[in-house]
Amino acid sequence: MVLSEKLAALRKEHGYSQLNVAERLNVSRQAISRWEVGSSVPSTENLLELSRLYGVSLDELVGHDIEGKTPSSPESQPEPPKAVPKKQRIGITVLFRKRISIVAAIVFLVFVFLLSTCLWRMNRSQNENLVDIDHLQQEGTVAPDGNFGFD
Repeated sequence: MVLSEKLAALRKEHGYSQLNVAERLNVSRQAISRWEVGSSVPSTENLLELSRLYGVSLDELVGHDIEGKTPSSPESQPEPPKAVPKKQRIGITVLFRKRISIVAAIVFLVFVFLLSTCLWRMNRSQNENLVDIDHLQQEGTVAPDGNFGFD
């Protein structure tokens, strides 16, 4: 029996769905399907995790036939992985979106603060550079007709 057939047989023998195994290994259900039809093979890390899940040695999983193997007792079988309830997944998604919204609002407020500070400073520096024409006329720098009196 080839690896793909062994994987499918062991999964069915232990009563797991492809989704159960996928969640246990943190891979997609499609990856499990590809392994079982032989279009791809699991990584060494995933093979080790599969051997632990099914209670067989890595050698049995990749090298020896499992047909002569007697099923293990129910006590020694690991529990099927528990799927995250849909309600909890939705709650996680909502929480993630709220956090993103809060971060975006904070970034926006910081941007507005920096922009207003920058504009205020520019306005203040322009006001400092303004010359009061009345003051210049009193000093005699500007003639009352508006001409500058340079010698």
